[in-house]
Amino acid sequence: MSKQTSKVYEFDNFRLDAGERQLSRNRAPVTLPSKAFALLLALVENSGRLVEKEEIVIAVLHAALGERDQAFALLDKAYDERDTLLLLLKVEPMFDSLRSDPRFAVLLRRVGFPE
Repeated sequence: MSKQTSKVYEFDNFRLDAGERQLSRNRAPVTLPSKAFALLLALVENSGRLVEKEEIVIAVLHAALGERDQAFALLDKAYDERDTLLLLLKVEPMFDSLRSDPRFAVLLRRVGFPE
């Protein structure tokens, strides 16, 4: 019986093993809720079709890990690159963990959302 190989994705200092459903950062395991892992996997697997900029995916991952400074740095970079996915900031649940941060309101204004 042959052992099936699973897809492994590496980005920033993260490693995502789709088959084993494991995420690690700098080789240390990272625990994500099931829905967050599924979202991350879907975004990574469909990066060529659904996501145009890697920064958004990594920003969402940092947000899920509670690493707001890194998330906002990447969102600022996405803004500088005029990433159209930022138009989802107000409605996309994956940004919920950042909404209470004052920098989120500033980013919304920069993108052009009314207050």
